[in-house]
Amino acid sequence: MTSTARRLAEIRGGGAPRRHNARTIAALTGNPGCDRRAVLDSAGADKPGLAERVGFPARFGQSRFAITRGNAFEAQVKADGGAELLRLVAERLRGDPGGPATWTDLGAEDRGDQPGPPDATGQPGRAARSRAALADAAPDAV
Repeated sequence: MTSTARRLAEIRGGGAPRRHNARTIAALTGNPGCDRRAVLDSAGADKPGLAERVGFPARFGQSRFAITRGNAFEAQVKADGGAELLRLVAERLRGDPGGPATWTDLGAEDRGDQPGPPDATGQPGRAARSRAALADAAPDAV
């Protein structure tokens, strides 16, 4: 385990890292100056659990409307092989939306067609697949 991985595990209090989702990414981009949030999210900390431990428990869980909205958003992003996402990325990067762009669901468990170790699952598997995909995309940069 690297020193960074050890430090992040210490921040989590020994708990398993939590995955990012649309909500955490939106919060990070919406609050770029919040260093505490960035550290806790980078570490994969359980923020509701932390809030409870320091005496500020959440009054209720995530709204069923928020969950439904999040699921609809994820379905929209992944529809048609991520075509709309790829179009938006190409538009932002001023590329050809009809070009050879593809996307890989790095959160998916190994299906035999994902980069990375075949037995890698969960958060370590996602990290391994991310490293492999970046190495494939930019071999000279890694």
